[in-house]
Amino acid sequence: MNKLLRTCTLVLSACIAVGSLPLHAQIIADAKLSGTWYDPAHNGEGFVLEMLEDGRAVVYWFSYDEAGAQRWFIGVGETVGATAVFSELLAGSGAVFGQDFDSGDVVLSHVGDLTISWSSCSQAIAQYTVDGLAGSQSLNRLTNVLGMECPSPVTDASPHSGSWFDNTHVGEGIVVEMIGNEEALVYWFSYDDAGNPAWFFGVGESLGDKISIANMYITSGGRFGQEFNPDEVLVELWGSMDIELGCDYGKLDYTTDSLVFGSGKQTLTRLTNLGNPACEEPVAPNILLVIADDLGLDASNQYNIAPDFPLTPELDALAQRGLVFDNAWSYPSCSPTRASILTGKYAFRTGVMSVGDVLSTTETSLQNYINQHLPGKYEDAVIGKWHLAPNDNMDHPADLGISHFAGILSVSGDYEDWTLTINGQQTRESEYVTTRLTDLAIDWVDQQVNPWFLWLAFTAPHLPFHLPPADLHHQTLSGTEEDINNNPLPYYLAAIEALDTELGRLLDSLSEETRNNTIVIFIGDNGTPAQVVQAPYNRRKVKGTLYQGGINVPLFVSGPGVSRSGDRETALVNTTDIFSTIASLAGVNVSEVNDSTSFAGLLKGEPEGERAFQYAERIMDDSYEWTLSDGDFKLLESEAGDLELYQLTSDPYETEDLISAGIAPDGKVEDLQMLVEEIWSGE
Repeated sequence: MNKLLRTCTLVLSACIAVGSLPLHAQIIADAKLSGTWYDPAHNGEGFVLEMLEDGRAVVYWFSYDEAGAQRWFIGVGETVGATAVFSELLAGSGAVFGQDFDSGDVVLSHVGDLTISWSSCSQAIAQYTVDGLAGSQSLNRLTNVLGMECPSPVTDASPHSGSWFDNTHVGEGIVVEMIGNEEALVYWFSYDDAGNPAWFFGVGESLGDKISIANMYITSGGRFGQEFNPDEVLVELWGSMDIELGCDYGKLDYTTDSLVFGSGKQTLTRLTNLGNPACEEPVAPNILLVIADDLGLDASNQYNIAPDFPLTPELDALAQRGLVFDNAWSYPSCSPTRASILTGKYAFRTGVMSVGDVLSTTETSLQNYINQHLPGKYEDAVIGKWHLAPNDNMDHPADLGISHFAGILSVSGDYEDWTLTINGQQTRESEYVTTRLTDLAIDWVDQQVNPWFLWLAFTAPHLPFHLPPADLHHQTLSGTEEDINNNPLPYYLAAIEALDTELGRLLDSLSEETRNNTIVIFIGDNGTPAQVVQAPYNRRKVKGTLYQGGINVPLFVSGPGVSRSGDRETALVNTTDIFSTIASLAGVNVSEVNDSTSFAGLLKGEPEGERAFQYAERIMDDSYEWTLSDGDFKLLESEAGDLELYQLTSDPYETEDLISAGIAPDGKVEDLQMLVEEIWSGE
């Protein structure tokens, strides 16, 4: 193993001198013996020991099979005096590396046993039986773990040393040894693309919570047992790795040039904690997603494109303290937009193409996704409009992993006569729905002691147009049926003002500490209804259509981590992107998943992997329509099958179809059609 470490430390002087360590007559198998051990006669393989505070020990043995391929063993044992006994040594196989990893494919086979006995801080004997072959190795210490140097008392151990794993990749993991001099040694036990065991290692710089390893290595050629020849071990560059570790959670990013291993990310959870050092995990932010129903740009003060606006001081303040997105696309109607946020997938993948389509419970919801990667870290709730299942399917949210649901399963109907479903139990309600939903949100948040993610979906300002309670809005209205029918716009604006007032009440109910630690994401689910649309949009290009008035929606974000206060962003965003963005804000190490590209980096001026196009679609009367934009040009296929092309940068309200005008740029339609084909083919 010493040979391997010397290979990876050509620049960093990470090898630890052990020759001067004194003998220690009364050696005890405790935390100070943690580290890497190897037999000089078996230079190219080795043992990584983690001696835990409860008297147990964990061993990782990085070795080979009889043909020279990598193999690793793992065991959990007990310590007695100066000996650690691993009665069950396991060998891993079966899973494949990377995105196709499935924990269900992992096979851990009992292959033998191992006993390690120490005679000093620097010497030990390993005796083993593996696959019926008995043998022994004389071990020397290669590394001391920072703060646990033998024979000194354990002091100031690093909070990062130990084993870490991704909860969605159970069956592989990394071992981190902080070894001093601002350096760290990392091992990764995993698999190749054929399900064979593989392992990688490297030494890198450690600065604060971050470890950067420019060169990770992979080996081959060694042979297990007495036939081992160090000269046959081949060490090759594998790739690079960056790790960020907290107390209990972390992030891993790796890059290789190999087609087998590629590049990727993992979200890490601590498995072992060497020395049990004191550590305080940074407080995770609360996340509040607020969805307004049928609120287009022309009804939002933040976009200033229409003559009449609602008075929305709370939303105005959120936008002024945060980042406003100018190019956010939704779907043209309610259910597909909500499904896209919940799954991070385009509508044709989930089958939720129209209002009332039911989302399959086989989909992985955003809440489930966060809990899979960060189990137990977040409490979650959906309060408000669901509209992804019929009213009689009362367990639908729970079946999709929603921990607490309180709201309207399908459509609410009247604002003061509606059905409330709370975790499968239904009651008929007469309280004004915007107020009742806010009460439910306040009550739920008040009960939380852990970080929380609240999906708050108001039904406002959706039909029916109505007169809200007088203390919730600023409009002067009679409320008569005749007035509502003849002049619905101010009633629509009044419903938005009522939403704003109640959102303010929710935010005011939070303690200062909670409020300062809450990220608020506000979005409209589609454009403005035709009855109340304002110029520059018209009744033909509103909610229910794929024109900008139907799918270009308000989106702004404020709170901790949003450093771009009072700024605007023109990057392209889809509602699918909220999935990976919220997951990233919660601590999941993700930038892209499904059809979702995180815009979390944009919130602090650190763009990462911005999407190159926007996409939306719908089914209307059995006719399929779609649209795609690259930010400059937008191609749309109508229900009649006709193509329309608009240049949004010079014609944002789609007044001139370049195709029918005969002035479409050469090749532009074909280029955009090719992008659509790539989406449909899953590329």
